[in-house]
Amino acid sequence: MIITGLLLLIFLSSRTYGELTEMEIDQARAIYRENQLKTVSEALRRADSMDAWPSGMDSISQFMTNETSDSRHFRWGVCSEVYSCAMDIEGVTEKKKELVWLLTTRLNDRSSTISGAVLSWLSDFNAASFNESAKQNVKALFDAKMSRNTILLMGIVDQEYCLSKTSPLIEQADLFGHATGRFWGKAVWAALLVHAKAGDSRSVDIVLNALKHEPSESFRVKKLFRDLGYTLHPKAVEYLKAQVIADKTVPGGRDYSALSYAQEACLVLSTMLENFPERAGRLYTRSEIDHCKAWLLKQTEWRMVQH
Repeated sequence: MIITGLLLLIFLSSRTYGELTEMEIDQARAIYRENQLKTVSEALRRADSMDAWPSGMDSISQFMTNETSDSRHFRWGVCSEVYSCAMDIEGVTEKKKELVWLLTTRLNDRSSTISGAVLSWLSDFNAASFNESAKQNVKALFDAKMSRNTILLMGIVDQEYCLSKTSPLIEQADLFGHATGRFWGKAVWAALLVHAKAGDSRSVDIVLNALKHEPSESFRVKKLFRDLGYTLHPKAVEYLKAQVIADKTVPGGRDYSALSYAQEACLVLSTMLENFPERAGRLYTRSEIDHCKAWLLKQTEWRMVQH
């Protein structure tokens, strides 16, 4: 496929392969891959089923499993398109499950960039989006290595299994009176988040207390608010609600601009609550934040999203 594209480009330029420099060859490959990626994207976004994949074109799984040395960027692009297409599908459909399963086949990609991205992307789907084959792929990775990200994903895909396997990690966990510091990226922190998500009161109290003791405000607001959102726990909602009401601002520093507690808290709450009034994949305006604040003050109970 790549050779065909190269020959076409060579023909159009009226030059022989031997006359092309290495840079020109790389550029030709990049152009061909870009055109192929566009074709893949268009095919993925057809309104009909996966059965309508264009005849004569390699299957999507072949594109995703081509691990030749010059295909990594193209493979990443295909995985990104699959993720984007799956996210655009409302509800849970067979096509969405098929796309999610395809992503799980790259959890062991030899490129850590691709496998890491896929591991992160998969956490954006709910448990119903994973068919049995996809669940088995996630479970195999989780059993092989219990890291922060594999635990968080397993906590979505099969919460009961994850709870049973991570219970030993949190039995000795005692972060009361301590900042998250070196813990937040560890398996024990992820285990606490999963157990908090399952309703474990001790775990959610440890998580909240760690947030309160985190000395870096920018880290707390940009990173830890999102971790708190994973728990889908009422206590987490109450904490974030308080941040919206207080409407505090973190002063900017050398490496970052000023951060709004209310802005970040609203973004997280929009992923937690089914009826949150403002859903935005962008920054909220001042009037939208005020709207959220007024809405939060009126609520007497919380309707969590299903994850």
